[in-house]
Amino acid sequence: PLLLWLTVPKMVWGASNNLLENTMMLFLLSSVIFQLKALEEKKQYFFLVAGFLIFLAFLAKGFTAFFPLSFLFFYWVFKQSFSFLELVKKYVLFMLGVLLPFGSLYFVPDAYDSLSKYYNIQIIGGLGAEQSVDSRFYIIRRVSQELTVMTLLWFVLFLLNKFWLKKP
Repeated sequence: PLLLWLTVPKMVWGASNNLLENTMMLFLLSSVIFQLKALEEKKQYFFLVAGFLIFLAFLAKGFTAFFPLSFLFFYWVFKQSFSFLELVKKYVLFMLGVLLPFGSLYFVPDAYDSLSKYYNIQIIGGLGAEQSVDSRFYIIRRVSQELTVMTLLWFVLFLLNKFWLKKP
C-alpha cells in the first residue's frame, strides 16, 4: 500500500512540502488504530483517545478531519459483531472524546475567538466564494491522470500474483 501511495504525485509533493495534511493524517490514522484497538481488545477508553485524536486533527486542518467518524459505523455494518445498541454506546464514548475538548475551548477566550474567526472566514466565506476552476470535471480529470501510474502498477502486481505466484 505504501508503494502505491507513493506513486501519486500529490502525495510525494505534499509530504516533501510538509503540508497540514501530513499532521492531520498522523492524527487520523492514529484515531482509526485506537478505534480498532478498542474493538479488538474491548477497552472502551480507547474510544475517548480516538475521539481526542480527531479533535487534534481538526485543529490541524479543519472539518476534513471528521471523516473517520464513519469508521465505527462501517465496521459495524460489515462485521456485525455487536448490536446496534452497542454501536450507539461506543459512539457516545467516541463523541465524548471529540466534543469534550471542544467544550473546554469555550473557556479559553483566545481559542474560542480563533475558532469563531476560522468558522466565519473559512467556512462561511468559502460557501460564497467564486469557483476557482473552469469546470467541476477538472478535479476528476486531474485525479484520473495522477492515479494512472498507481492503477497500472496495481494491475501488474495483481497479474503477477494471480498467474505467476498462483495465489487467489
